[in-house]
Order: sequence, then structure tokens, then C-alpha cells
Amino acid sequence: VTCIVDALPQSPCAGLNQTCLCADPIFNDNVGACVKNGCTVKEGLTNMTWANCGFPLTDNTAIPRFLTGTLFILPFIFMCIRLLNKLVNPSPWGADDVCIFIGFACATALVPIVYRLLSIGLGRDIWTLQPYKITEFLKILFSTQIFYITGLSTIKASILFFYLRIFPSLRFRRVLWATQGFNALLLFLYLILTFTQCRPLNKYWLGWDGEQAGVCMDFNKLVLTHVGFNILLDIWMLALPLTQLYKLNLGFKKKIGVIMMFSVGLFLTAVSALRIQVLVHFATANNITSEALWVYVWSLAELDVGVFVACMPSASQLWRCTSSKIRTLSRRSDERSGSTTKMIPSPKRASAPKARHLSLESTSSITNRSPV
Repeated sequence: VTCIVDALPQSPCAGLNQTCLCADPIFNDNVGACVKNGCTVKEGLTNMTWANCGFPLTDNTAIPRFLTGTLFILPFIFMCIRLLNKLVNPSPWGADDVCIFIGFACATALVPIVYRLLSIGLGRDIWTLQPYKITEFLKILFSTQIFYITGLSTIKASILFFYLRIFPSLRFRRVLWATQGFNALLLFLYLILTFTQCRPLNKYWLGWDGEQAGVCMDFNKLVLTHVGFNILLDIWMLALPLTQLYKLNLGFKKKIGVIMMFSVGLFLTAVSALRIQVLVHFATANNITSEALWVYVWSLAELDVGVFVACMPSASQLWRCTSSKIRTLSRRSDERSGSTTKMIPSPKRASAPKARHLSLESTSSITNRSPV
């Protein structure tokens, strides 16, 4: 109330004309600056100007609620295809399989987490939430960092282990192991930074009101550097297999097919690039519960697309195997059908009295000479 009274003399509006004051940017900016500098965070959340002016409240939860479940269908289907391929084309359970299942588990865990956040206040204005909900929101936000960092690194590890399985070149395998080491370094480094970004740790979810003692590092720098390193790693991993294609004993068309399969990784790089744009906008936002909405959607999309990319070779192998078996069965069926046709006498042969004691060849020649 004090901030509103102090800002009135600086407004061109006459008296307490609410319609004029609500539309006056000078008045609203002065009130906002006063609240930010002179009130506690909890006091600032009670935005009387916003409520009295009847400004619309943000509620963008409908589309993300739909997208969260819909996007998860893609990795779920391709993980089922991967398991089915293991049954149809038995192969040893490798490190790539272990890593992709860890990544898929992290992506799966984020789905109920996002739905819980949507019920708390994700996608809505922060000043409409009770303080305990903001605290719970930040607790869950902390846990999602762990799932996201772990899931993304294990998905990349699965792809690199797959490369190690199919490419025999010793020099290239050394490059792959070095890349694997860099990916593991990113995983452990950012997990350590996540758990040490605030001292004490609970300041992460209790410090939003400015009343909690302690210190935290810049959260936005932590997130943006992680995204930057991973985009560079995506581009590097996309280029790696393409350098080995000329050594493969494949025809031109098959090489194009292999290039297209590996180039699916471009989707992962594109999603990462889109996510960093959302994060840059989120870095300067005050209304974090509203602005964090699309950060979560794009984070989920990145993990889901990553699982899809890692499972593409299994899907391709299953498709080739299934297509080959279908063609083989179809050819055998045609052969059996042709043999049966030769063995069964035609009605005309059966009705000819003189043809009963003759061979099939004789019957055929007689039938061909008989009048229709």
C-alpha cells in the first residue's frame, strides 16, 4: 500500500482513477521498483495492483500437460522395439543396452515429476502460489537436474558404446574412448556442481524468500555451460561415424542409408539448440514458475529424442530381419502354391475317360488338343 501511495504523485492520472492507473506504465514501474527494493519477497508476491486491475493471470498448463505424455510415447515404443529385436536377433547384453535403460529410466521418472509440478504451480504466476508450494516447486526442480544430467549423459554413452561395438579401427576406437571419457567427466562434474551449488544445500529451495542464510552459485551459468558443452558433444558425435563410412564395403545407396540413419542425431542437436534459447529467456525471468514451463517441456523432449536416436539401429535391424523373413515366407508360399497347382488335375482331365490311365504330361497334351 505504501508503494502505491508513494507512486501516485508521479503518475499523470487524476486522483485515484483506477482505470487510468492500471494503464499507466510509469505508475506500474514505480510500484514494481518500490516493492522490489522496499518489501520482502513474500510481501512482494501479494501483488495488489495486478489483482485490483483485473489483469489476466497466466495459466499455460494445458498444452504442456498434453505434450508431456505424448512425447513419452516415442521413446517407449522404440525401447519396446529394442527389446523385441533382442528376442528376434539374440545378441549379448552390452554396455550400450545398460546405459540406454538408465537413460530411459531417467526420462520416465521426469514424466510424473512434471505432472506433479503442473499441479503445484508450474506454468502459473508465482505470486498466485502459497509460499510452501514455491518451496516444494524448488525442491522438485533440484531433483529434476539430477535426472536430466544423468539421463542425457547415459544416452550419449549408449550411442558411443554402440559405435565401439560396430567400428573395428583401433585408432577410431581410441577417439571413441576419449569421447566417452569426456562425456563421463561432464556427468560427474555437473552432478558434483549440482550438489554443491548452494551452501547449505537446502538454501536452494528455502532461499527464495531472502531469509535463509547461506550462499549459492549462479544457477543460470551452471545450466547454460552444461547445455553448451552438450551441444558441442552432439555435433562431435554426429561427425564421428561419418568419418568411417568410406571404409565400409557398401554400395552407394547403402552408404546413403547409413548416413541417413546416423543423421537422425541431428534431431537431438536441434532440440538442444531450441532448449538453450528457452534457458536464455528463463535466466532473466522473475516469474520462474511460469517461465520454467517450456524449460521442462524441452528438457523432456531432449531425453525422449535421445532415447529414440539411440534405439534407431535396433529398429533398423529388426525391420531388415522382419522384411527378409516376410519375403522368404512369401516366396515359399508361392512355391508351394505352384507345386500344388501342378499336382491337382483340372476338371477337364478328370472328365476325360481315356485320360485316367495316362501320365500328367500325356493328359496335358490331350487336353490341349480337345475342342473347347
